[in-house]
Amino acid sequence: MKGFSLTTRELLLLAAALAAGAALRAARLDATPFWLDEAESSLNALTILQNGVPGDAYMGQPIFENTLTEPWPGHPEYEFRDSSYSNHLAVYHAWLPLYSIAASFALHGVRPDGPPAVLRSRHDFEEQKRRTRAGRVPAVVFGTLFLALVFFAATELYGRDAGWAALVFASFHEFFVSASRQARYYSAEILLTTACCFALWLMASKGRWKHFLWGGVLFSLLFYTHILSFAAAGLTVLIVTPFILLRREQALPKLAAFGAMVIAAIAPWIWATGFYVYQNRIPRGWTLLSIQDLLALPPARPIYLLLGGAFIFTAAWVLFRHPAWPERWKSALAPSWWPLAYLGAWALCGYVSFLAFMPAASFFSGRLKLEYWGPALLGASIISAAIARIVAPGFRLGAPLVLLLFAALLGTPFRLPSRYETRSWDQVREVLAQVDAMNLERNARLYAMPHMILTFYSGMPFQSIWPVRRSFLDTYPGEIVFVDADDFPGADDLLAPTAVQSAARSAGVELTDKDARRWSWLLVTRDYRERMVRITGGEIAKDLEQIPAFAAPLLAAERVERKAGLDSGMHPGLMWKGFDVNIWPEFEDVFLYRFVDPLARTGANQNYAKRFRGTTARILTKSYKVIYRASQPDGSHPARGIRFEFVY
Repeated sequence: MKGFSLTTRELLLLAAALAAGAALRAARLDATPFWLDEAESSLNALTILQNGVPGDAYMGQPIFENTLTEPWPGHPEYEFRDSSYSNHLAVYHAWLPLYSIAASFALHGVRPDGPPAVLRSRHDFEEQKRRTRAGRVPAVVFGTLFLALVFFAATELYGRDAGWAALVFASFHEFFVSASRQARYYSAEILLTTACCFALWLMASKGRWKHFLWGGVLFSLLFYTHILSFAAAGLTVLIVTPFILLRREQALPKLAAFGAMVIAAIAPWIWATGFYVYQNRIPRGWTLLSIQDLLALPPARPIYLLLGGAFIFTAAWVLFRHPAWPERWKSALAPSWWPLAYLGAWALCGYVSFLAFMPAASFFSGRLKLEYWGPALLGASIISAAIARIVAPGFRLGAPLVLLLFAALLGTPFRLPSRYETRSWDQVREVLAQVDAMNLERNARLYAMPHMILTFYSGMPFQSIWPVRRSFLDTYPGEIVFVDADDFPGADDLLAPTAVQSAARSAGVELTDKDARRWSWLLVTRDYRERMVRITGGEIAKDLEQIPAFAAPLLAAERVERKAGLDSGMHPGLMWKGFDVNIWPEFEDVFLYRFVDPLARTGANQNYAKRFRGTTARILTKSYKVIYRASQPDGSHPARGIRFEFVY
């Protein structure tokens, strides 16, 4: 069943599947704005259009995108440099995805912004959406190429049925669709990780010169796409090399040519950027690991171990212990043995490289999927096809159906990418409208969380406030505007106006719809406002409202649910171990200051604590943002605390 020759009917089916997968990835690319990391990559891409290389400054100010680890002695404004740059070049992320985004920007007529003459938005809504589409197009292209790749790779490794299973799954599964719709490196990484995996298999199984030469090209491209995935691929090469030397003719000169191509492609970049020195400055995730953390990562999930172990045990039993098993079992399992062993080795190398080299700031279990999900999909497709050959031989849809069943058992159903269901353009438009209405002088300083989204869409120089010196904020003579963000959980469920109204009625209190909405937002933002009052030296009893008896149980229940979600749900990670965090801004404080003494820079020690005393904060209920405007240094504001007003 191996081979790439396709009938006319199969070609039509393949073309239809690729078209459907591409259409799903390309549909409504501008339906939602960038999230933080997409804006980060897009700003890096815009610096390429400015300078030819991804640099560390945009619109006349340094770019900050990561955990703060490097002091910046002598700089009057910034206490820290960003740890994502070396020799003024972006090196935290590899360059091929950044250049692809830059190329798309150039083709779509998107140009970098220079320092503004006035502090007003330079891009209207239609332009913002156009910039969004342009940034995401390369991911769609990489994602569509991946669909074709997994079909041919699975076909070569096991058979046409495995190829169809891999194609169907990858075309419509949430993870692959979502990765192929973001202005990030994910789509290119999945494509090239899988391409290198396939190339190395061909080098070992067929060993022709073209396989080694193509391998050299693909491995070089993988280095410039995701360096950690390249490390995993390199580990796998070391494992496979003895097999190549023993089984393939002229193996040594072919491997030498392959290695020479890769070294020649990557060594100049490593030397020019100072990457070898930069690596020593990045805190690694493994330094914060415990055994319990390892058990929480996806490879240790019981369902993965159970399903994988059951298949391996069954295959070994059938092939080596009981020769009397039906020929159908043997013919299905025998061809799967070596491909699965190889793919398992690749996945293991991905896991080991993740544990050994992943920076602490990026050490999330979701990132681990990117290391091996392409090869893992090939393995799952082979297992599904083997089971289908045993259970329902001749049934062409057997392998895709078995793979879909596995997906259901593993809790990965097919649905629209959740990330694209939650963000709204209101989160950008409302904030920019408020800032534009301030009619700020040119010397005003703009800060935000997240700052890069607003910088990209407005053309105004928003900056991160965390690396700024406290002394600078205390004495800067111009205005300071800070756009803060919180998830404000409970706004749509536990603390929604209807829930507040119902609780009040049960306590014998009748609230109008307007009062219910008011109390809903007072409760939703209560912990956030308490935090800011404490930071700026105010008094809770004096500056905030008293919580009525009917609302106290609601707020307590929401706090329990929020804490559980923060500990194990949306934002888990090693960076917050040892710190008690209860709301999203506290997560940001710990994340950014994790290696530079967070306790000395948070709470009353926050760098903006004095400057924001006595100011008014506007809470934007559509965008879940809070805007602070400090007109003068602290000396003219004897009042402490903060006054809050809601914008509905």
